[in-house]
Amino acid sequence: MPYKVEWAAKWVTFGVTIEGAGKDHMSLGGTHDVALQILEKIFKKKAPLDFTYEFFLLGGKKMSSSKGVGLTGEDLLEVLTPQVARFLMIKTRPEQAVEFDPRSLDIIPRLYDDYQQASMSKDDFHRAFDLSQVGETEKVPELRFWSLAQWIQFPDMENEIKSGGLENWAPYAKTWVEKYAPDNIKFPIKENIPEEAKSLTQKQKEFLSKKLLPEIDNTKDPEIYQRNIYEWAKEFGLSSAEAFEAIYKSLIGKDHGPKAAWLIFKFKNIARKRFQEIAS
Repeated sequence: MPYKVEWAAKWVTFGVTIEGAGKDHMSLGGTHDVALQILEKIFKKKAPLDFTYEFFLLGGKKMSSSKGVGLTGEDLLEVLTPQVARFLMIKTRPEQAVEFDPRSLDIIPRLYDDYQQASMSKDDFHRAFDLSQVGETEKVPELRFWSLAQWIQFPDMENEIKSGGLENWAPYAKTWVEKYAPDNIKFPIKENIPEEAKSLTQKQKEFLSKKLLPEIDNTKDPEIYQRNIYEWAKEFGLSSAEAFEAIYKSLIGKDHGPKAAWLIFKFKNIARKRFQEIAS
């Protein structure tokens, strides 16, 4: 059936009592008005209650599958768990447009942050969390989605992911990193010395080879290693920013990255070789 006829037929078939629609369908003389006329004149039924909702936007433009703008529902559920997807719909007022660019750092990670916050809050925000659950309430992980997006980029993190109760979220984080995350949060280890490492000062190079390199074997706990980097930097007359820049530029070719000690300890052999090569 043509869409306008089908809409009215579904109201009758399913006994619909209330249904919202996008503001384009609800405009005067639009799809909704035509379907109402069919419902009342052909089916002799009363109209269900209605309300108008805004659009999902991508870069300020309405998402449109016919125009290839935005994501399909299937795409959406590759990066959002069903609970988080429902949470997004419930917490957003119908008349409020939703800017949803999955490539933005402010959208997917922040939505998961809001979901975690709502799970712990005691105000109306928690109500949106409650209504997003179906059946048993999800045990929400404590680790932020942003941190998980870093974890899944490194090998041998299965135990940490499992112990943190992150098995359910991990596939969504992986898909987001692979398909949408901006390059500046991707941290692949470079096979060779990155071009960016050429800008390191002599003092930074010595810091890598004379301090960080020996301590890789002397320190067993990466958390202690991480804390010590600040003190070791002072010994070499470097700021903490200069110290971490040396690590990141030598391993991943960026001036920022995940926890430096974590990066070094996950790739010890590469780090040892790289710190020696840069100093030579």
